[in-house]
Amino acid sequence: MATSDIFSEFVEDGIDDLEAAEDIEKNLTTKGKENIKIFLLASSAERFSKALLSVYGLTVVFPLFMFNKLEDLMDKQELMTNIGKVLGKIVLTSFDEEELKRLGHKPISQSELKKLMYYTEKLLPEELRKVYAGIINYMNLDLKMRTYDELNTVADEVDKAFKAFKL
Repeated sequence: MATSDIFSEFVEDGIDDLEAAEDIEKNLTTKGKENIKIFLLASSAERFSKALLSVYGLTVVFPLFMFNKLEDLMDKQELMTNIGKVLGKIVLTSFDEEELKRLGHKPISQSELKKLMYYTEKLLPEELRKVYAGIINYMNLDLKMRTYDELNTVADEVDKAFKAFKL
């Protein structure tokens, strides 16, 4: 299957799941339907995450080039090599339907994204290192231990960083 077909398939399936969840919401009358709606929303998020995996990887490393001179990054050859290898693996995974299926229901936490963030944070300004560390810590939590309050704290830190750097 062509790479654009893989992306389109996951996006279309994600949209279909969202529409089905919306239909159930409109006609919700039983607990069973509530569970189906939750399943469809989770399925939709999973499919969108698989479709956008390479975009996430590129988004993680983008600040490197905003806040560093290229020659300074080349002085950090080992870290840059690790970043390149991990980013390459993420991009290749995002274009391989079998690899995407292997990621199962946790495409973000089962991918190499945390590792990419770990390497990247070492080359960022202090304010962004804190943000990346907070995201990594949140991603390392067991799913049952994650709370909306913790997620909101991470989101607030990201927002503060954007404002501090006027992004």
